Amino acid sequence: MKCIILGCGGSLGTPEIGCQCHTCTSTNPKNKRLRPSIYIESNDCKLLIDASTDLRQQALTHRITSLDALIITHAHADHISGLDDVKPLAKRSGKIVPTYLTETTWGSVRGTYGYLFENGESTLYKPVLNKQIIPEKHNFEVNGLGIQTFPQVHGEMISLGIRIGNFAYSTDVSELSEKNIELLQNLDVWIVDCMRYHWAPTHSSYETTLDWIARLQPKQAILTHMAHEIEYEQISKMLPANVVAGYDGMVISLK
Repeated sequence: MKCIILGCGGSLGTPEIGCQCHTCTSTNPKNKRLRPSIYIESNDCKLLIDASTDLRQQALTHRITSLDALIITHAHADHISGLDDVKPLAKRSGKIVPTYLTETTWGSVRGTYGYLFENGESTLYKPVLNKQIIPEKHNFEVNGLGIQTFPQVHGEMISLGIRIGNFAYSTDVSELSEKNIELLQNLDVWIVDCMRYHWAPTHSSYETTLDWIARLQPKQAILTHMAHEIEYEQISKMLPANVVAGYDGMVISLK
């Protein structure tokens, strides 16, 4: 099984439009970050987590042509604005793609993207997605792949964290509860939010993320959702041995 980081940037991506900072003008490809999303592939399952604003580009780059399932962590634009681009993936899958999301997220998604769903807002288009409303904390399987979701504080809203075996994905999180800490024990790989060096109201910052990592001690932690304040080579020199900065196209082997 493998995980591909399709995008590890902030909501505006890097480079940001019009910005002339050191990161945004860098020629290092690891400073070119699309909006956040990951793709997990096993022998029997192709799973997309979030349909980012850049999904079309991400799917073309990594030759993703079909899906077995989609999980939407929350309804912020950088995580759902690529939903229309799931249409060709569903077409080539030959089925309506089950899409796992909370009732709250569905309430936000349906107004703009309801036409994509069975029993959605339109009878003009053939549906490509089937909504699977789940509670924030939930265990389910997709083609034999065991998935656990759990609630994370994301400023004034809740996002879904995801654990699959000894792998976990915690994008868009500003606080970890004690229940989260318990659930995130004994990880081989943890991809975790690190927006910038200083405090942010809806995301974790460098010091907080490293504190979480020191407490949980995953075998490897990978930083994601990094805004343009974070330059790849600079942060790489600062990180402990078991922590790396993510980059678009990074492939992680999972057990």
